[in-house]
Amino acid sequence: MSGWQFQRAEEKQAWIDEQQRRAEHNEVKMLSAKVSDVELHQSVSMTGRMETSHYWLVEGRVLEGRLGYDVVMPFESEFGWVLLDRGWIEEAQLHELTFPNGISTVLAIREEPTDLPLIDENNNTLVNWPHRIVEVDAQVLARQLGLNTALPYFRLLPESAHVLTYRERKLRVSPARHQGYAVQWLLMGLALCVAWFFCELESIHTDKEEKMKRSQKALFAMIVVSILPVAAAYVMYFSGIGVPDSTVNKGTLLSAPQPLGPLVSDAMRMNLESDKKWRIVIPVEGECDTECEQALYLTRQVHIRLAHRSERVERIALWGGGLPNSAQLTALEETHPRLINEAVDEARLTQWLNAFNLPSSEAAGYYLVDQEGRAMMHYTLDIDGNDLLKDLKRALKFSIDYQQ
Repeated sequence: MSGWQFQRAEEKQAWIDEQQRRAEHNEVKMLSAKVSDVELHQSVSMTGRMETSHYWLVEGRVLEGRLGYDVVMPFESEFGWVLLDRGWIEEAQLHELTFPNGISTVLAIREEPTDLPLIDENNNTLVNWPHRIVEVDAQVLARQLGLNTALPYFRLLPESAHVLTYRERKLRVSPARHQGYAVQWLLMGLALCVAWFFCELESIHTDKEEKMKRSQKALFAMIVVSILPVAAAYVMYFSGIGVPDSTVNKGTLLSAPQPLGPLVSDAMRMNLESDKKWRIVIPVEGECDTECEQALYLTRQVHIRLAHRSERVERIALWGGGLPNSAQLTALEETHPRLINEAVDEARLTQWLNAFNLPSSEAAGYYLVDQEGRAMMHYTLDIDGNDLLKDLKRALKFSIDYQQ
């Protein structure tokens, strides 16, 4: 495990170095061989045509707080078919999406499509195009086109023709974090080797007095094995050596969790106490603006992706100043049938939000409330839906399932 973590750290660092090198030198090669022979992170210029009648919209992509899609299209180059990521487009501008006609030349870089393939092929073999997906699985997408082998995945460069909005990719796990894990596994392995060594010595020596000495050494080894992880943790804490530079959770852990109960009605408070679930709370101060709609949409999609585990999670919209009018509420219930709408006092809602002491630039978003009814994590609108999904899955995995 230690070796694997070090290997992953090297791979991630190589990816970072390659991005920096490409940014500095911008080396673009002409495609002159099979597309499958192009190395990862290599930029190429290729000529061909886009298949405009079949393409995919990758959902849940957020850029600068705006919700949108990555547009992935099949591209028939002179040396074979590829999956071509044209970039990001805002959801509100989707109807303005245009397609190139005829032969064109594009600049693209080959990349791995995803670290977390989540596509269910049975849900994405519809007749009507475009298909809406949550991750890019090259094998599945190839089968949807009637092909048997996975297609190479390329992203258009910012300077390429026909690129939409270029969205920088971020690493899910940093090299420093992999190195921290590797050090921890290495120390555990060394401790076990020390214990095994002294146990083997014990079995070799038969002299009674010698056995006594070996027993003392074995006891000493056990003490060392017990103390070593604590000492390593102490050194890591005060020196920072091997400590990951990021936390596991993607949301912001609140230093001062606030109970939800005092803010809501008596009926909702009783529900919080009797029906212990995880809850996503979306505060709405005044009208539901674009940021509010983004939060509602993103949390709905993540709730759906929880599948059978979605019964352990509820979504609540807290309306400061009263519920929307009947027509708006009816439309909201149609698009968000599992959303609970709760009217709360506007002044109390503002006071509740201010208690978290969040910067004004990060105040918008939504909150994760634990099974005891405490808001304990905050999410801004630029956090990807996949990150919220991972946090929820982790919370559900390590908490009691009261719905059984």
